[in-house]
Amino acid sequence: MQFIKDIWLEFKTSYRKISLVDRLLMLFMLILFLYTAVNLFTAAAVSQDTSPVDVIVRTSAAAVFGYFVSSNFLKKDSPACYNKIQMTIVFVIGLASLILLFIAGRLGDITPEITATVSQLRDFAAACVAYLVSCGKAQ
Repeated sequence: MQFIKDIWLEFKTSYRKISLVDRLLMLFMLILFLYTAVNLFTAAAVSQDTSPVDVIVRTSAAAVFGYFVSSNFLKKDSPACYNKIQMTIVFVIGLASLILLFIAGRLGDITPEITATVSQLRDFAAACVAYLVSCGKAQ
């Protein structure tokens, strides 16, 4: 139980150090991920390749994710602390992508309606692994 309290305390401390813009982008990413998850499991009759809303969601998610892995994210005075926050955010995105991919793969066939979403989740997972590997080499 103490372990969970320690993690929660560290999360609260780190979260307070994140700028408003970065917090808002994290909220956007959460909303986009929730939409993606719901859409993945309740694929509409309209193909995601042609639905304007789905294209906007995938494009926005890719832009926010690109910002999270960029060197522009969380540039502050103590890079070690913010680098840890950045790595954690990228890890969570990658883990969520993998979980959604595993669930989608187990629940049924990948239909044409969800192919674009699955491809994006695959790209997120691969990019997260690549980013974290590069961070490991730098340390």
